[in-house]
Amino acid sequence: MILKEAAEIRIRQGIAGIFNSAEYPKFLSFASRFLSYSCRNIIMLYMQAPDAEYVAGYHAWQRIFNETVPPDQIPVLVLYPEYEMRSKSFRYTVRKVFDRPPAGRMNSVSGDLKGQIRKCDSPDLFECLRGYIRNETGKYAMLSVGETSDEIDENGNAVMVPARLSDREQFRLLFEYYTSSIINEEDSPVLSAYVMNSLRYIVFSYYRTDGLDRIVFPFAALSGTDEAMQAEILRRTISEAKRITNYMDAKHHGKVREMENES
Repeated sequence: MILKEAAEIRIRQGIAGIFNSAEYPKFLSFASRFLSYSCRNIIMLYMQAPDAEYVAGYHAWQRIFNETVPPDQIPVLVLYPEYEMRSKSFRYTVRKVFDRPPAGRMNSVSGDLKGQIRKCDSPDLFECLRGYIRNETGKYAMLSVGETSDEIDENGNAVMVPARLSDREQFRLLFEYYTSSIINEEDSPVLSAYVMNSLRYIVFSYYRTDGLDRIVFPFAALSGTDEAMQAEILRRTISEAKRITNYMDAKHHGKVREMENES
């Protein structure tokens, strides 16, 4: 059996193990730390080292953080596609990374060490998210002064968010609005509910904001979803989480060109 086929079997087994009421929230929190990896490699990392906070290659630990990996430490394996010029096709090889937390010195950096970009943080969470939503939907998120409600008010292309709330509360409210608005009407209710709530859980975990206790998954349906739906839920959730966090973090550091026309 070739490496890719063996990995596919392990990944399917891993997905089946993830979809239960005890593991699912744990996996989403784990995934939030490793968003620059593919969905399949996140699952592989979780299967091998579910408590990992950070991972990096043997030489990366020494080069970036002057940390030495013990010679007897067991590596965590991930798949890496390499292009072969002769056959003009990709083959899969195994890459070794190591779980070695660097004494809390990276609490503002993604769990994998591939990007090294610091996360968007207060008070920019709301500001960066409103830019993303404007690019994606054409809607303008605006602060509503004097509003006494804690709910969003939609008026045409304007999404009014109470100005009296904290930045993180504004971010949470606007993100919940956005995830509710992107559900595909052709999806089944179960698939829609999982993608929406899973996306909220990952992004809220990534930015360490509140709101996780208000996210309720339809746990009764967890074991009833088939393999194809389980894989689709994870694929969509992680793909969208990557896009959102990449944009927000880059914009936080001025690395995204302003695409909106200020009114």
